[in-house]
Amino acid sequence: MKITVFGATGGTGKEVVKEALNNGHEVVAFARTPANVPMNGHDKLTIVQGDALNADDIAQAIAMDTDAVISVLGHRPKSTQDGLLERSIELIMDAMREKEVERLLALSGAGAWISDKDKPGFVEHGIRGLMKLMASKVLSDSEEMAKRVMDSDLQWTVPRGPRITDGERTGEWRVGYVGVNSGMQISYADIAAFLVQEAEKDQHIHDAPVVSY
Repeated sequence: MKITVFGATGGTGKEVVKEALNNGHEVVAFARTPANVPMNGHDKLTIVQGDALNADDIAQAIAMDTDAVISVLGHRPKSTQDGLLERSIELIMDAMREKEVERLLALSGAGAWISDKDKPGFVEHGIRGLMKLMASKVLSDSEEMAKRVMDSDLQWTVPRGPRITDGERTGEWRVGYVGVNSGMQISYADIAAFLVQEAEKDQHIHDAPVVSY
């Protein structure tokens, strides 16, 4: 497969690039700082430098023969880019339609309650309340991004991760929903492994599962 990864230098993005390359796929990594992309120099890795809010830059990373696009873009600490996820995903989807690429995976957070299969309980309500107090703009942006993807005509999946941490790739996780067969954390390596596996197998088309331990 040929996979384009947006957010290739973040914690999850680096692991997605490594997982996809280790699985034998061709990877186009979109990054503001190319030197931070892992496995630099790999013969199946192409790096496109750009700004996620620049339509021309994004268009360079998506080709007619792209099989899947994985977006793991996120807000950096002290970022002043309001609506980053919402605005960038619209540009990504526009470029995909122009190149006739249909498969999109866009990572969101488990704080985004966007599925009719979610059944949040006391703990989930408490966590979401804290997020609204401490990172309301990030939460709102993540939810709006997810909704725009879910309203699109693409073959989409919106995986949601809870607290994502450093840790080894175990290859084991649960797939559920908020308050339903879901835990409180997962490693960068394992959420990345899920994303690449989903791109390969298309098991959750038009779904927004929570992936956790």
